[in-house]
Amino acid sequence: MFKSVVLTSMAKVMPYNTLDTLYCVNEFSCLKGEKLCFQIALQSDCDDTVDFAISDRAGLSVFEIGYTPASFAASEEADFYYITKMPGVFPDVLNAKNDSKLILLKDKPSVLFFEFESDTAGEREIDFTFTNGTETLTQKVKIDVVNYQLPKADFTCTHWFHTDCLCDWYGFEPFSDEYWLCVENYVKTAAEHGINSLLIPLFTPALDTEIGGERRTVQLVDVEIDENGYRFGFDKLRKWIELYKRCGMDAYEFSHFFTQWGALHAPKIMATQNGEYKRIFGWETDSTGEEYVSFLTALSKELKPVLKECGIENCSYFHVSDEPGEKDIEQYEKCSKIINSLFGEYKMIDALSEFDFYKKGIVKHPIPEISHAADFVGNVPDLWIYYCCGPVDGNYPNRFLSMPSQRTRVLGYQLYKYDIKGFLHWGYNFWYSQLSKAQINPYEVSDSGNAFTAGDPFVVYPGENYTPVCALRLKVFRDCLQDMRALLALEAIAGKEKAMEILESDGEITFNKYPHSERWLFEKRAAINNLIKELTKN
Repeated sequence: MFKSVVLTSMAKVMPYNTLDTLYCVNEFSCLKGEKLCFQIALQSDCDDTVDFAISDRAGLSVFEIGYTPASFAASEEADFYYITKMPGVFPDVLNAKNDSKLILLKDKPSVLFFEFESDTAGEREIDFTFTNGTETLTQKVKIDVVNYQLPKADFTCTHWFHTDCLCDWYGFEPFSDEYWLCVENYVKTAAEHGINSLLIPLFTPALDTEIGGERRTVQLVDVEIDENGYRFGFDKLRKWIELYKRCGMDAYEFSHFFTQWGALHAPKIMATQNGEYKRIFGWETDSTGEEYVSFLTALSKELKPVLKECGIENCSYFHVSDEPGEKDIEQYEKCSKIINSLFGEYKMIDALSEFDFYKKGIVKHPIPEISHAADFVGNVPDLWIYYCCGPVDGNYPNRFLSMPSQRTRVLGYQLYKYDIKGFLHWGYNFWYSQLSKAQINPYEVSDSGNAFTAGDPFVVYPGENYTPVCALRLKVFRDCLQDMRALLALEAIAGKEKAMEILESDGEITFNKYPHSERWLFEKRAAINNLIKELTKN
């Protein structure tokens, strides 16, 4: 015999799970324009082949979930809010399902993942029928689309886009026709999942690079040197900005002007001089030296008119250096003064968690790691936050493979409560080992070679035809952003106090205090939707 259950998007069905241990639901709700996800898992007591049919496919996309191995599933310091901290395989790869067959292995669950979207309010009932030739199962899924449009949030969600990884995986050169096609496909996917900004490589990003090492050149700004100094070409940058606009990006985050973890050097910058294309700045360059400052001064005079011409001067963000620590404060301050003197009219953002950087006025828009965010809340206007390879303990949100999905989804409620205006993550598609020493296959290596907790480096896999394959974690991350927007909808209708009343009806929520419950998260969102529906009845 075989059986099936309907699950929320948060379920991570492990190979050893039995279906009766899972939280099952058949009724869902969403707002208009929202993307609602759910799953159906099947299991058989023998090897089996199952055909399935769907009564109404309008607005419905179908995927089959594949598993990703995790060698470094959790660090020694990790808390206990994980599915397991042992190495294993985890459900994550969402392969588009183009046929109507499922292969079931004895006692092993197989899972279909569904994504539904509609701009038409009302109730929908969809029948999912499964047959193995002798038995037939039917699951009825009810979806209530509330007659209220999911609002757009005043919120920036940015991820770091590693286009050199695309080049290495697919085997094309930067700025070839294939490159631009691939970049556009990956940008579209980001936009479809609530990411409205991706790192723009003015110059090859000075990120995750071994000291003295280099990553493939992907700089968008062309540089020439002649007897009159520096000359710049911005055709590639203009093309990139137009591509971003076309795909739905509405914030423009430019790569760092100084190296990571201390701001001691310049990023790799290539230029043509006397017919030779060569590196003119890099690890050998003093970040505050006269030659590099002269270059940045010339660049600022040419770049700013381009941003204005493209109409993005009011939504552009610049970086000094990534993740400086307390010991770097003096050096960072020197570099920050240089950049602010040249680009002071733009927002300067950096991931850093030492409050002194802000207290001393060295950075106006710090982005603390989420476990440090409490120090900044209420003290920094328009606060952004981030998480990455940490935190691993303290029950803070993250999206590692070995974590339950509710640990990813709860972030949306926290973003709303604290009125957070932005979120940053470094790993959209980092398919390298640590410090970019070697290419990895993300379907086989999810931890950059035992460097980062599995899943941290990426939320998309390389697919065919220069198109990404989404991770389950990316869908759940979008869910969390939609939860935040649903609370903003409720606030617009009934006020912040009412929205907070329903959010915290079961107790206070902080960055690391919240119910560890898939049911709680699902039912909380249903309650928000129901209240919106009740308050907006004509």
